[in-house]
Amino acid sequence: MADDLPEETVLRMGLAAQQVARNAYCPYSHFRVGSSILTKSGKIYTGCNVENASYGITLCAERSSIVSAVSAGDRDFVAVCCVGKCSETDYCYPCGPCRQFIVEFGDVWVITAALSGTRWYKQKISDLLPHYFSPAALGIDTTNDFDYRDPYAQGEAWITTDFFEPT
Repeated sequence: MADDLPEETVLRMGLAAQQVARNAYCPYSHFRVGSSILTKSGKIYTGCNVENASYGITLCAERSSIVSAVSAGDRDFVAVCCVGKCSETDYCYPCGPCRQFIVEFGDVWVITAALSGTRWYKQKISDLLPHYFSPAALGIDTTNDFDYRDPYAQGEAWITTDFFEPT
């Protein structure tokens, strides 16, 4: 996809995020958030926030949608959309950890939307998280790295039958 997103695509992503926000598990904050991820293949993955009594392990919607996409073997992202009830007209921005989680997959578009669906704002993740820490800072190019989906990609199996046999 090009450096820009058609309005129709943004609206599709916003609708998907609004719909999945209904599934949020948020008994503590009562703050429902939905997220959608658009991949280069054109597929949209969704996720919602899942809270936990141990607040530190709560999973935000953005990370939930990213995990959904990566679990399906799709990690070439174009945009992330975040919808939450900050107010009927306010934008819902990703938190700091989610911004870092998003930038792991490149300088993608971040669409923040009002829950009402009448307003949205689009900017690059690098604008939301300037001077970010990325795989490049470690000297790693994740675009051409080992194919984690194929254990035989480097010629050796990392799972052996010996591991599963009783000793």
